[in-house]
Amino acid sequence: MDREVFHQLALAELDSVYRMALALSRHPDEASDLTQETFAKALAAEATFELRDHGIRPWLFRILHNAFYTRVAKRKRQTTMADDVLQ
Repeated sequence: MDREVFHQLALAELDSVYRMALALSRHPDEASDLTQETFAKALAAEATFELRDHGIRPWLFRILHNAFYTRVAKRKRQTTMADDVLQ
């Protein structure tokens, strides 16, 4: 896929990705961070993207969800380690 077309498709979904990030995180700053992380990862993986019937949105949402759940898991691990130190 042409790089310019990829960028146009991705940027057209910026607001949707942010709204989903806000729904997941429930915090505007974290939603902004997640959106930025999603687009950085999407740009890094643009060579592997294949346009399908549903467009680019599901692919971006998958990246977003993975980034969000990775953060959640990381927080849980950090909390557990801090709890172990305090006990």
